[in-house]
Amino acid sequence: MPPRRRIDSEEPTTPERPRTQGPLANILNVFQQITPSKSDRDIRGLREDLQVLLNEAEDVFSAKDSDLSNQVVPTKNRRRRKRFHRADDADDSVDNPSSLEERVRKAGRRFAVNEAAFFIDEVDIWTNEAEDEFDYATEFNSKTTRVQAQIQDLLRLLPNDARSRRTQKWVGDAFVDGMGGQRSAAVHRIRHASLAHLSAADELKHFATASDRFEHFKDRVGYISACPTRKSFYSAFKAPILYDQFDGELDVDHLFRNPLLLKIYACILRGPDGADGLLEGRPHQPQAQCVQRIHHISRTSTGAIADAAVLAIWLYSADTKFQRRGDQTDINYVQRHMDYVEQLRKALTSKKAWVIDLLKYWDDILFPDADNDDGAARGGDDDEMESVLNAFNNAPSRESPPAVRPPFH
Repeated sequence: MPPRRRIDSEEPTTPERPRTQGPLANILNVFQQITPSKSDRDIRGLREDLQVLLNEAEDVFSAKDSDLSNQVVPTKNRRRRKRFHRADDADDSVDNPSSLEERVRKAGRRFAVNEAAFFIDEVDIWTNEAEDEFDYATEFNSKTTRVQAQIQDLLRLLPNDARSRRTQKWVGDAFVDGMGGQRSAAVHRIRHASLAHLSAADELKHFATASDRFEHFKDRVGYISACPTRKSFYSAFKAPILYDQFDGELDVDHLFRNPLLLKIYACILRGPDGADGLLEGRPHQPQAQCVQRIHHISRTSTGAIADAAVLAIWLYSADTKFQRRGDQTDINYVQRHMDYVEQLRKALTSKKAWVIDLLKYWDDILFPDADNDDGAARGGDDDEMESVLNAFNNAPSRESPPAVRPPFH
C-alpha cells in the first residue's frame, strides 16, 4: 500500500543523567571511527551519527538541574529517573547494582543483534514463568511457546546474577534499553553512514523521502498491487530483496542469499564500512571496538539472518521509523521476523539441505577464519502462505552439509 501519514502519539523520552558507560561511551566509539582513511561520504555519515549522540547527551545534561531539584521533594513526589539509572530500583540484596545494570543492558544489545529486534510480546516476556526444561521442538506450537523460547534465549544471555531477577522491573527495563539502543544504532547506520556501502550509487538519491522510496523500491520489497479480489499488500516471501536470484516464486536455494543481507549484518557487526571487501573474500576488520568484538560473535544465527532480512526490507521501504509495525507500509515487522525464523529453525531441525547450505554460506563469507560446526546454530495473505509452507515442507533433506565453500560474487 502507498505510504500514508501517521501521527505518532508517543512523546519521545528524555534520557536522564548519564554514566560514563552510557552516551559518552557511544560518542567515543563513533569519534574513534573518524580517521583520515575514511572517504568523505563515510565521514559525513559518522558526523551525522556523532551529532545525534551529542544531541542526546545534551538532553541528558540539561536534565541535571531538574534532577537536583527533585531531590529536595518528598520521596513520594520525586520524579523517578529513567534511562541509565535503572539500578536505582534494585533492592539491597544486589551487589554493585550499577554494574549489573550495565551487564544486563549489554545482554539486551546482543539479543537485538543475534536473536530479534523486538519481543513477540513485551509484557509476557517478563511475566510468564520460565520452564526448567523447555523443548525447542515446541517453539512454534503457539504464541505461548514462542514467548517461552524467547524467555529461554533471554536467560541464556543474561548474567548469572540477573537470571533470578528477570521479573524485576529494573532488570527488564535495562535489558529493553539495550535492545532499543542497538536497534536505533543499526537503523540509523544503514540509512545514513553505511548507505553508500549498501546501495548502488545511482539509487542513493531515492532514499530521501518515503514517497520516493515507495515509488522506486516498492516492488523490490514485495509490494503486490490491489486487484478486484484483494487489497494491496507486501508479500513476506516473494520479495526480490531476499534473493540472489528471483524468478517470481519462492526458491529456498536462493532465499536469504542476497548480498545486501550479509552487508547489512556486517555493517552492524563491524561499523559503517563493515561491508567493504566482504564479497571479495577480505572482510573488513576494524581496529576500534565494534559489536562483533564486544559480544564475541563468530558464527551466524538464524535470528541474525531473519534480522538482516527484516532490516533490508525496512531500508528500502517507505517506512520512516523502524518499529513493530511500519508507519507507512503497515508491515508487521515482528510477525515478519517470526515467519522467517520459523522456517529457518524448522528446516534446521529437519536437516534441510537449503538451510544447512545457507548457514555455511553466511559463515564462510562473514567469518572465514572462525571454527564453526555446520548446522549447530539455533538461534501476505493466507492463500500465499499455504503455497509458501508447501515449498518449505517439500524441500529435500541432506544428512550432512557439503564441504564446498560458496563462491564470492
